[in-house]
Formats: sequence, structure tokens, C-alpha cells
Amino acid sequence: MSVYHLPTLAAALAVIALGATCTNIVGEGDKCGTDVYESGADSVKLYLLQKDIKLAKTLQQTAVQENARVSKSVAIFVSGSLVRFQADSSATHLVSPLLQAGYQVDYYIHLNTEAFKGFSGRSSSYAMDQRFQGLEGQQLEQAITQPFANAGATVRKLVLTREGSANASKGEQAFEDGTSDLGSLMWRDGSVRQDDGPAARQNWLRRQRGLQQLWTEATALEQRKRNQYAFVITLVDDAVWFHDFDTTLLLGSKVVEMDAYSLSCGLGSSFPILAGSRLLNDFIFILERQIAVPFLTTYSLMLKPQAYPEYVHNSESFYFWLSDHYNVHMLQVPTSKIRFQRVARAQVAGEILQCYHYLCKAPDSDSSHLFPSFPQCSE
Repeated sequence: MSVYHLPTLAAALAVIALGATCTNIVGEGDKCGTDVYESGADSVKLYLLQKDIKLAKTLQQTAVQENARVSKSVAIFVSGSLVRFQADSSATHLVSPLLQAGYQVDYYIHLNTEAFKGFSGRSSSYAMDQRFQGLEGQQLEQAITQPFANAGATVRKLVLTREGSANASKGEQAFEDGTSDLGSLMWRDGSVRQDDGPAARQNWLRRQRGLQQLWTEATALEQRKRNQYAFVITLVDDAVWFHDFDTTLLLGSKVVEMDAYSLSCGLGSSFPILAGSRLLNDFIFILERQIAVPFLTTYSLMLKPQAYPEYVHNSESFYFWLSDHYNVHMLQVPTSKIRFQRVARAQVAGEILQCYHYLCKAPDSDSSHLFPSFPQCSE
């Protein structure tokens, strides 16, 4: 009569729960088992046990999947200027739809409180949200975060800072001056006036530095909670949403196997991006968590000595290179899906008016009916 080592159901389930496996479920020398003698009844027991083990594995996998669905969360990052910052529409048309779709939403905000200096003359007329004017400390922080809290988001980090050039490191100064490897390429091609190049490089560097600081906070939270975000969104500071964000984009990523999304702006836009131009619009990036790192740590990358292809000359071409370099599949979608525009508050003849800082028009359809007829901000 042959001797087999047959594990009990309790032992088998314990092994599964611990993630361990026996060297042989049925076989001599199996330390997971107990000795029984083979018989017709034992064969039936063995068959039933194998079915129980298979069912236990299935139930365990289902539990993991259910837990993943319950714990899905999105982190939204905004780094920019307090003068340009727009809060209300993102709370209403970005946060609320995500919550309704079952996501927990965490917000991370980094804002420079100094006067904003852009690389065009129009920036000097930009006006701060009147609710922020005259506020300091906790009162200012509450005014900034309240719209997101009211919508149901958790503001995990708010950084308010005064970023002067005197605080720049040698690497930062070299980038701003245009003498570093990347700085020597950025905004040096005539796309902006020569005198405006340093301001363009400085603003982009400050935005990336803020994003990386926020990312450090977010990853530390992930480690404490032992749970990563499902998606990461980076958004410009002056985004004004006119309709709800289409959350089916997040579901669609699993169907078309796209890792990331950006906005597609065609002819008639302030900065059109045409097919084959090796450019990516950087107003918003919607990123699956596993490929978010290079987009949130661009600050470190841009200061590191490195050769770049000759087509890199501004932030849009840099992000095209970055996506290609890290093999990120980026799908560009129209404003009919990502329904915001970049809107400024401009002071004109003593009045505060809204105007399009950058206008984005869908390349494949007319989405102008989605947005109000604001004028474009004049030079």
C-alpha cells in the first residue's frame, strides 16, 4: 500500500494565506502534509481537497481585486503662482466627478506668492483672486483649500513660498542663464523674444521644483499607507473647467492600453500642436501611477548633465522627448474630453476681466460651443 502525504484543508488554506507553496501538494517528503493511506475514500477526499484549494485561491484573488477597487485614489498636483491660481472650477468639475466615479481625491498645491513675471507683456496685468487679497498665514491657506475641502477632496499639502532668484543654486542659475546642457536649448529658437528666455526658463524651473517637492510628500504618504495612487494628475495653475471632467478616460486606459493622457490643441489654438511635430501639450498630464515618476521629478532631470536631441527647444518638445525616452504611451485627447481652458484675471481700466491666457481648440471637431466667448488676453 503506497503512502502519500495529504495536506489538510486548514493547512492548505494557511499556506495560501501566507503566500507559500508546498514542494509537492501530493507526494512523498511533502512537509505540508499529514500521512494517510491511499484508498477509494482517500481519492475522493483528495479530489475534494483540490477543489477546495482552487476555490480558496479564487476567493483570495477576488478579495484582492475588490480591495483594489475600494482603495482606488487619485493625486492632483498644481505648482505655480498665487496670482494666477484658479480653484473653484477644479473643485466643481474635476474633484466632484472623480469622487462620483468612486475615487478618493488628494490635492497637492505649491504656489509662489511673489508678483508673477511671465515671458510676455500681458502678465503684468494679471490680478489675484479677490478672496486672497490682504490675507496671510492660516487665513490665506484656508481660503485656498476651502473649495477643494467643500467638494470632498483632501488637501494633503499646501506650500506657499517666496521664490527669489537669490535663492537659486548653481545648477538652477546655469539653467536660467541658458548655460546648462538643457538650458542652452530651451526657449533659444526664437519662439519667444530673446530677453524673455530667462523668464520662461525660470518659471518652468520653479514649477518643476514645486511639483517635485509635492511628489516627495505624496510618495511618503504612499509608504505610510502602504497603498499607491491609481492615477496622478498634474495641472496648470490657471485651469478653468467649464464642464465636468470625463472620467471614462480613466476606464478607457485599460481598454486601449494607454499609460497617459495629454490635451490635444489644433489649428486656431494659441499654441497649436500638429501631427508629427514632436510636441506634447503640458497643460495637464493624466498618468497611471507606475509611469508618473519622470513627470514629477523633471526638476532633478533638467539640472543633470545630459545630451538631448536637437528638436528639444521648449517644454512641449521636452515632454515629447521624456515620453519617448521612458517609453510612455501618451494619448492626446481633445477639449471635448478634458473640458478646461487657461483663463487669466486681467485688470483693464480698473476692472477685473477674464480672458484666455492660452486658448485650446480641438483639432478634429468644433468644441467652441463648450466654452464662453472670452477674449484672448492682449499683449
